[in-house]
Amino acid sequence: MQIDELDTPVPVVDLDIARQNIRRLQSYCDTHGLRLRPHVKTHKLPLFAHEQCRAGAIGITVQKVGEAEIMAQTGITDILLTYNVLGQAKAERVAHLSQLTRLSVAVDNEKALASVAWAAKCARTPIGVLIEFESGGNRQGVQTPEQALALGRAAVKQPMIEFNGLMTYPTSRQTAGFLQAALPLFSSAGIEIQVISGGGTVLRYFRFM
Repeated sequence: MQIDELDTPVPVVDLDIARQNIRRLQSYCDTHGLRLRPHVKTHKLPLFAHEQCRAGAIGITVQKVGEAEIMAQTGITDILLTYNVLGQAKAERVAHLSQLTRLSVAVDNEKALASVAWAAKCARTPIGVLIEFESGGNRQGVQTPEQALALGRAAVKQPMIEFNGLMTYPTSRQTAGFLQAALPLFSSAGIEIQVISGGGTVLRYFRFM
């Protein structure tokens, strides 16, 4: 089939350009000492997720439990779920997921933390947690460093929860200020921050057709 035979609307992806973009972003992150975990909601394709991991990504990021399930079923071994898990039904799915892949979940409230802790306990498998904080996007996340610390304290008390650190999206000028206030609080409380996660879409790094 030729491109002019396709009926519109239809997405068309040039695989060579897509793979070049994957390598280009990975190269940038490697050069700057960044551990890349691309968000796959932009393509939702296991094909590209595996390409990104083979290029050097430490894992992938997803927004929904359903996205994580599909990616885990295709063999992706490290997944970050960046939306609060609430309710029994989703917690049960997260419990099953944690047995298929190394799973981390972002939370910004105690109810979401309780759901993840319940899933980890049921699965008898540790689940990582990142505390999401708000840094100018007005999307979601705890509002103050003190709230982040309080949730961090609650997380480290859960026996099957691995507290990993902090995250925000999108990274903004306010991100640095929040971290400058929050990191000393966590240090004083004896809570280790292993991961500081942020990101955003930077179009200048990509070439489109």
